[in-house]
Order: sequence, then C-alpha cells, then structure tokens
Amino acid sequence: MKVRFSSRKESNPTEDGGLRVLYAPGKRAAYRLRWYLILLLVAAPFLWFLGRVGWEAVVIEAPGQVIQPATEIRALETGRVLQLHVDEHDRVSTGDALAQLDNPALRAELASLGSQMADDATAAAASRQKASLERRLERARGRVQSLSELVQQGVATRGELAAAENEVDTRENELAALDRMTAQEKTGNETLITKIQQQRSLVEQRLAQLNVRSPVSGTVQTIEVVEGENVGPGTTLMRIEPEDRPRIHLYLETDQVHLATAGQPVRLRFPDGRWLDAQIAGPPIDVQRRPPSLRSAFGGDEQSLLVAAIPHGNIPERWRVNEAPVKARFPSALTQWFSDGQGIDAR
Repeated sequence: MKVRFSSRKESNPTEDGGLRVLYAPGKRAAYRLRWYLILLLVAAPFLWFLGRVGWEAVVIEAPGQVIQPATEIRALETGRVLQLHVDEHDRVSTGDALAQLDNPALRAELASLGSQMADDATAAAASRQKASLERRLERARGRVQSLSELVQQGVATRGELAAAENEVDTRENELAALDRMTAQEKTGNETLITKIQQQRSLVEQRLAQLNVRSPVSGTVQTIEVVEGENVGPGTTLMRIEPEDRPRIHLYLETDQVHLATAGQPVRLRFPDGRWLDAQIAGPPIDVQRRPPSLRSAFGGDEQSLLVAAIPHGNIPERWRVNEAPVKARFPSALTQWFSDGQGIDAR
C-alpha cells in the first residue's frame, strides 16, 4: 500500500486560502506522521501475526512449571489443639514436634484400664480361703491320729474314728475343689488381663498420635488451626513445603514428541529473566490438559505431552514454589542444522 501526498496542501503548503501560513512546514510533517500512524495501527495485527509465525519457526518454546507439592499434616485423632510448637515459615526437621492435641476421654479410658489391672482383691480372698481350708484339714488329720491311739487303748470307738476320717476326706475334697476353681479363675484372669493389656496398648498408641510430629524436613508453609480449636480425624493442621529438590514439568504439543527424548537439551527461563540449562529426563510421563495459567489464547493445547526436565544447577530460591511458571526453549531445527553442519565440516 502506497500513500500519495499530492493534495493542494502538499503542493503549496505555505498558503491556506490565499494567506501565507508560517507553521506550514511543521503542519505538513504532522500530516504525514498521522497517516503513517494510521497505517501502522491497521497493519499491527498482521505484522504481529507474521512476527509470531517467524518466531515460532526459529524458536521452539514450551510452557512449564515448578512442581513443589506441600505435605499436609492432618490430625489422626479427635482432640483439642492444646499447643502449637511452630509458626509459619519456621524450618523443621523430620521428627520435630509440631502440635500437641488433648483428648480427656482417652486419658480417662487409660486410667480405667490401669485400675482394672491393679485390682487383686479376688486373688487375695482366694488365698485366705485356701489357708483356712488347709488349717482345718490339718486339725482333722490330727484328730484322726489321736482317735487311732485311743481306739487301740479301748477308750474310743471305731465309729468315732470313721467319722474323723470322713471329715478329713471332706476337707481334702473342699481344698481340691478350691484349687480347681482357683485354676479356672486364674485362666480367666489371665485372658482378661491379656485383653486389658491389648486395649491399654491401643489407647496408648492413640494418645501418642495426639503428639503431632513432622514426617519430613522443610518449611512450614501455612497453619490451618489455632490453639484451643477442636479437630477431628483428617482435619488439616498445617502444610509443610519439603526440602526435596523440586521437579520441572513441561507441556509439549503432541506434534513435538520428538523433543521428549532422554538427554534432549533445553534452557529454562524463570519469571525474573534468569536462565538455567537442563535436559529432558525421558519419554512423556502422561498426556493431560495444561493448567489454566499455561493455556494459550489461540487454543491447540487441549491435550499436551507432560515431560520432566532435570536442571543442571540449583533452581533459584525465590522460584522454589509450587506451580511457579517457567518457559522452556529448545534448540530449533535451524540451530540443529547449523550444529550438524559444523560437525560435518569438522570431519
């Protein structure tokens, strides 16, 4: 498109209506600039489209994000938050105490089980009864021995001796019955004690779970409860960002599967402009939709290849955040051809 400035104002810019205009040269320049600006605005979308197509032909880019999932710390038992041992952004190590919960019902149940195991009144009564029967048996045996001597002397009758011997048999039977009953009660008590011990161990384990400890080393990201709050099993108490090295996930177009090969070099650009060399870990992990924040306004990315990238250095500390965006830049076909050409010339 060519714009011709051939109007009367252009051919004789120093006159306007027969009068000499002193600012005519400047006005003529503004007139030209106005038309150029209109042309630029009209052609801007087309120029942007051509630039975009040319850039994508030379540079291969793919969106990605830092994956640093937080570990959720949840309550395992019902209780009240007695004390929080950490604050947000505190660093913790594996096994550090995070929170202390309290459950009065569990403590009362443990005390009740302890009193049942300490109750030995039944055993003491059985011991006293057995001692009494043994004394009565000894007296009956002594009477039999005395009557035997008296019968030999003709002072006592054999009927009295037989009655004394029957009493000895009765006492022995009573003592044997008590031993059998004691043995049965002992067996029952042992079974009961075993059951109480199992219940006590279970309650102690539940009480130990009220002392919440960190399963990982990292930084406390958020705390979801306050002291004095009642919580139930599964309630989120806090979230910890582990110290593990974060992963980089990239989303490739399905026609870019040739880039998803182990060892494929790639450069990662973080939001602050820093670049970091990396390489593709291996074949695609999955096929899934891109996160909304990484989707293109032009479509074509409903289904993408999810691949993992391994950075060659440490990810900047400020970007070790879950879902922090990154831009991956792959070597283009032109770059690869140029590198291959250099290799051929070198040989």
